[in-house]
Amino acid sequence: MLPRVTIALDSPGVNRTFAIPPDRWHYLRHVLRLQIGEQFIVMDGIGCRWLARLEHNQGILIAPLVEKRELDLEIHLGIAMPKGTGMETIVKQTTELGVTRITPIISHYTLLRPSSNKLDRWRKIAQEAAELACRTVVPIVDDPVELSSFLGQNCGWIGVTHPAPSLLKLLLQQNLTTITLLTGPEGGWTEQELQTATDRGWQRMSLAPGVLAATTAPTVALAVVNAVIALGKRDSVVP
Repeated sequence: MLPRVTIALDSPGVNRTFAIPPDRWHYLRHVLRLQIGEQFIVMDGIGCRWLARLEHNQGILIAPLVEKRELDLEIHLGIAMPKGTGMETIVKQTTELGVTRITPIISHYTLLRPSSNKLDRWRKIAQEAAELACRTVVPIVDDPVELSSFLGQNCGWIGVTHPAPSLLKLLLQQNLTTITLLTGPEGGWTEQELQTATDRGWQRMSLAPGVLAATTAPTVALAVVNAVIALGKRDSVVP
């Protein structure tokens, strides 16, 4: 399998040269040990992939690669941030599973207040995970927002620990092109937060019979979406 890197391309075309940023050059030459004249895959991060050849301090685009690598719906995932390094795992795994956009959420029980360096770290993880998964799109990782703001600007399904329709059943009952999912923090949602979500049109969903950890729920949600798409049954109706 050819090495893959994400590089923004300005006016791409066959036989056109492009600049390779220093960190990407270091990765190709000193981490992957790619030699001058060898081929690799360059992703622009917004949907296109090219076969390229490494030259001295630059690359040359050889041919576009046309292949389906993305899910057939856009997934916006709101995540009430867990403490510690939990978000790093979530960003990596949900990127591999096809998330389109990640919004870190500050809720009542959220303890983490990430620095700009930590946000840069999450975005770097998303880029690396997209490359690993051979995706054509690198997910957007937003700056953190307050829960009330997220609930007002979006609408979708919010994960709860008490009885609610399963995400699997909800997906099987509808044929959507975009979905927004929201998973909770350690300690769960407050009653006021759940009421606010309901008042603003959010529907409740469950991901498992038991209680999932805050670091587990987002990955499970993406796995359910992938399973439904793989089955090709999103237009089915479950009684």
